[in-house]
Amino acid sequence: MASILIIEDSLLMRETLRQMLELDGYEVLEAEDGPTGIALARETKPSLIILDIMMPYMSGTQVLKYLRGDPLLKNTPVLVLSAVNQPDQVLNVLELKVHDYLLKPVDHNTLRQRIESALKSTAV
Repeated sequence: MASILIIEDSLLMRETLRQMLELDGYEVLEAEDGPTGIALARETKPSLIILDIMMPYMSGTQVLKYLRGDPLLKNTPVLVLSAVNQPDQVLNVLELKVHDYLLKPVDHNTLRQRIESALKSTAV
């Protein structure tokens, strides 16, 4: 079973995502901020990370830079799920080798398809 780590500061969004992902049979891990998410990712080595960009303490962009520099996590697929829709911000995030950039709110079918695509791309 694939494990998915959600790094998201909104409790409501984490709960919503967890419910969707558990319905699809994934093991779900949750972190409410970047430092906690990084520590949990290093400890559990999830199959995929869903990451918010706008968070306290450490932005999602900072988390991505850390993940890409960490030998244990640099190849972990990351889906960014954010309300930020500014072209320059999106391009900056995409340059950090994320698998996909999704806008909130995301529907269950779209999320499922993007997760499956990301997991297949790393299985090759």
